[in-house]
Amino acid sequence: MVRSKVVASIGFALLLASGCQQEEHRPCPVESVPRIRPDVRAVAFAYGDGPLFVGLGTGDGVVRYRVDTQQHGGWYYYKTLWAIAPRYTGSVAITGSAIGSSNARLRFSGGGFPGQPKPELRFQPDDSGKWRYGPSDTLIRAAGCYVFHVEGDDFEQSIVFRATD
Repeated sequence: MVRSKVVASIGFALLLASGCQQEEHRPCPVESVPRIRPDVRAVAFAYGDGPLFVGLGTGDGVVRYRVDTQQHGGWYYYKTLWAIAPRYTGSVAITGSAIGSSNARLRFSGGGFPGQPKPELRFQPDDSGKWRYGPSDTLIRAAGCYVFHVEGDDFEQSIVFRATD
């Protein structure tokens, strides 16, 4: 089952890469979300299919990464809130990259500016039966179309967003 999800995720990533070029006539394939999702507590504009959701602070899937952020070493630190549903008790690993460019990777900081830029954000297992929240910073260098790659013990998902100046 996990193998089929990996194959599906690879296929989805290839589809996104072919359809999300940085050209003006090919927009980044983001979807708008409602401001409040009753199934996801405390996160406005919660993107994702679950059990992990990300609050990007915008309903149109566009991150204005230079607005209200701090900059250090060429990276803009965009505040990002992650929420993990109580039904999921396993670990989570998150990476990110620009779509259509293998060189443009996102970085993460788990707290405190400037923090050490990390290529992966991790959440440990938790069987408390409560929502888990992970405040972090997504580090972005340039405008573009990006995808978060989310991997749990028994699920994978891709969450697309566009970063603009």
